[in-house]
Amino acid sequence: MMKKMLAFFFLFVGLAGFAADSEAKWWIFGQSEDEVATRYLYLNDISYDELGDKVTLYRELLPNGQATLKGRGQAGRNKVGAVQISLDNGATWQKANLAADGSFIHNFTPRLGETYQLSVKILDTAGKSNDVEATRKELTVSDGDVSSVIRAALDAMIAAYQDEDPRAFMRHVDENFAGDA
Repeated sequence: MMKKMLAFFFLFVGLAGFAADSEAKWWIFGQSEDEVATRYLYLNDISYDELGDKVTLYRELLPNGQATLKGRGQAGRNKVGAVQISLDNGATWQKANLAADGSFIHNFTPRLGETYQLSVKILDTAGKSNDVEATRKELTVSDGDVSSVIRAALDAMIAAYQDEDPRAFMRHVDENFAGDA
């Protein structure tokens, strides 16, 4: 009898120690450590990661006057439950069209001369969200001729190159350029 009581005692102590070391988070609803994030995010077929914090959309390059934001949400072991887009710094949110695989698309018609604060919020089925601040972009719509803008920048770069003025040349190169300055 004493052997059985000792065996039970050691089994109980062993299980209690095991339970104390394990992470029993399964019971905490919505508290999973899975990251909710955006993947393959594009604005008018341009990679969102390649766009700067400030983006100018030229009216002549907006098909039917519309801008299109598309991408895919990722929610770890959970599912993407909703994708919302804000054009006013998070004051209001619009639902994007969401597919079962987490991909989404949202079309909007920006007005000429307006500036928008674009943000993307992805919510998983447990209510957890992505880092919305990381998706923030400032969009301005211009009726300027994009060809003229490109031509002016190229002319300025050529002139700086011919004058052997690297500072003037580099003013027209994005600060995130990965090549040799």
